[in-house]
Amino acid sequence: MPFWVGYALVGAAAFFLGLNSIIVKKVYNFNISPKELLMAQYLIAVSLFWLLALIKRGTAAFPKGLLLHLFFLGALNCVTTLLFYYALEHLEAGLATMLLFTFPAYVVLLAALIFRERIGPMQVITLGAALGGSLLTLDILNIKHAEWSLGGILWALGAALGCAVNNLYSQHLLKGASPLTLSLYVTTFSALVLMLFQNPLDLVLLMQNPQVLKFVFAAAVAASFLPPFLLYAGINLIGASKASIVSTVELPFAVVMAHIFLGENISLMQGAGAALIFIGTLLLQINDFNHQRH
Repeated sequence: MPFWVGYALVGAAAFFLGLNSIIVKKVYNFNISPKELLMAQYLIAVSLFWLLALIKRGTAAFPKGLLLHLFFLGALNCVTTLLFYYALEHLEAGLATMLLFTFPAYVVLLAALIFRERIGPMQVITLGAALGGSLLTLDILNIKHAEWSLGGILWALGAALGCAVNNLYSQHLLKGASPLTLSLYVTTFSALVLMLFQNPLDLVLLMQNPQVLKFVFAAAVAASFLPPFLLYAGINLIGASKASIVSTVELPFAVVMAHIFLGENISLMQGAGAALIFIGTLLLQINDFNHQRH
């Protein structure tokens, strides 16, 4: 399979996730909580995955020895998504996404701590770009007039950490399961974990509103159905490190779409911060590519 397919798959996943940020902000206009929205998404996505499993034979074949790993990944996916949804409840979609995509820096740190990978000059630049970019996106130099929620910031940074762990863990898990099977069980376990905190029966009245149902279904496809499969398939082809970098294209996607569909504007300082985060991760990608060539 051509090498660019993996990059295209991860890029497509990033586009849909960026679009999902816009959909989530629209859904919040109907006074739906993050837990309710995510539960509805999971129920729809799980139904679609199992319908696909009935059509495509072998998809539901349970990968041996991976039960606990899949459950952990499902729980992690649930917590990470929920954190980001709480961030979107308190922050603009563009700002929340900027903070979320500091996660390549977490990947570098976790890879060094857990897998003993060496942190070279380019990794240091990435870490510095993530930190500096985060401060700029928060307009820290004009903090008295900055409009953001501390809780929202912490939710977004927590989601970034969850994304990093998810990507690193997925790279090892994919060795024992196909991307489609992995997506099927991870999404199913995510839904089961969330049921501990959100009763699905509470959604019956909400889903009777056609407008709500339309947006929730769009969010389910854009965030819980297509991206997991596309991302896991991409990681399987190009690895977690490259996938984490390529997926940063969600940042410009989300910022542009937030401006078009939500009327959000970013200051010059925030734009510089977003550019700094993006450039830092791009340099890391180039360094990683050159390292593999040699």
